[in-house]
Amino acid sequence: SRKPAVAIASIALAPRRSPSSLSVGSVSKVDVSYRRSLMMELMAEGRSNAAIADRLSLTGKTVEGHVRIILSKLGLEPDADDHRRVLAVLTWLRES
Repeated sequence: SRKPAVAIASIALAPRRSPSSLSVGSVSKVDVSYRRSLMMELMAEGRSNAAIADRLSLTGKTVEGHVRIILSKLGLEPDADDHRRVLAVLTWLRES
């Protein structure tokens, strides 16, 4: 599938961090359901939860639940210093 150019450019420009510094477990893209994979693509495009819900014909609460599960599977706990959605997308792109 086609990756958004902006997301690919951002991963190329992002400083390399070891998986341990990202607090990412051994979750691969395959472990994420098809719907969650679509959500990751939309997150990589910079879409909000509301925009993702609209695009996939889901409720905002459903999208929030899927995003919460994605972040949990990647071991990305809330942290004031990190933007978890960005870290999730970068991890997903690296594993694609």
